[in-house]
Amino acid sequence: MIERGILKSLEGVKPGSTQETWAKALKAVLDAGKTDGFKDAPLSAASVESIQPSVTERLDRKEIKVRLQQIAAEFAKQHLTPELVTQTHQAIWQARGELIDETFDVPPCTYTQKELEKLKKERKRVGYLPLEVATQAGRHKLGEMYPGMGRQCTGG
Repeated sequence: MIERGILKSLEGVKPGSTQETWAKALKAVLDAGKTDGFKDAPLSAASVESIQPSVTERLDRKEIKVRLQQIAAEFAKQHLTPELVTQTHQAIWQARGELIDETFDVPPCTYTQKELEKLKKERKRVGYLPLEVATQAGRHKLGEMYPGMGRQCTGG
């Protein structure tokens, strides 16, 4: 049953993607379990290292772009609430952080339902820029996320 799920997870996955790497890693663990009769002995460090993707491996930019488009499409379908804004900003900054192996804390939306509705009527929206990239000291991270911006990110 598990094996079918792992093999199914490989269907339609882009070759060389992080998803493929982890699906293959799970399959390797399953295969190793079949070999030793699924004994409850822990895996050796060597076997774990052999199936883990490299730490420096990053998601493909196209995968992140697709995920960000999906987030935006889902946001557009929902009723505007402070919780939705918070969840959306968290998802956006999680995806962007994966581009540079960073994580960003996103606080809850401080606007009320009425304030969000008023902004929407004025054709305005709420955005969020994490402190880690908002200052000159962290601006280079925006440049890493969006190389096309070049020196505009660093003020040069």
